Amino acid sequence: MDHKPRAVFFLIPALCILFILSFTSCGRRGDPIPLSPYKGEAIKKNADVPDKAPEEIQEIRVIVLDRPEGLSAVFAGGRTIVTWDEMTGKGVIHYKIYRSTGNDFGPVGDTDMPVFIDTDVKPGKKYYYRVSAVGTSEGPLSRIIEVVTEAR
Repeated sequence: MDHKPRAVFFLIPALCILFILSFTSCGRRGDPIPLSPYKGEAIKKNADVPDKAPEEIQEIRVIVLDRPEGLSAVFAGGRTIVTWDEMTGKGVIHYKIYRSTGNDFGPVGDTDMPVFIDTDVKPGKKYYYRVSAVGTSEGPLSRIIEVVTEAR
C-alpha cells in the first residue's frame, strides 16, 4: 500500500489554508506593527533646542497694569455714568466694567475711553461698580464704587 497520495491529500489543503490565512491577517487594524529596536544615539537629547537663544529672539515683557484710580459715578437721566482716570502710556487697549447689585460682580461692558454709561439700571436700587484695564492681559480691579439710583 502506497502512503504518498494520502500525505499529499492532507498537505495540499493545509498549505492552502495557511496561504489564505497569511493574506487575510495582514494589515488589519489592531495588528501589531514590528518596530526596529530603539538606539540611544538615534535621538540626541534636546537636539532641536539651542544651548543659547539666538540674538534674533527678543525678550517678551509682560506689562502688569495698575488698577484704575479716581472712580466716580453719578445717576442722571435714568442712567449711571461711571468715570475714572485715564491710564495713558501703559499699554491699555480698553477697560472692562463690572457691576453688582450686592452679589457677585459680573461684566457689563467695555470701553476704549475712561467713561461708561450704564443704561440698564432700575430706579430705587443700589449698584456697585469696578473697572479693570486690559492690555496684553487684564489688570487688577479698581476699588468698589456705590451708586444709588433715585426712585421715581
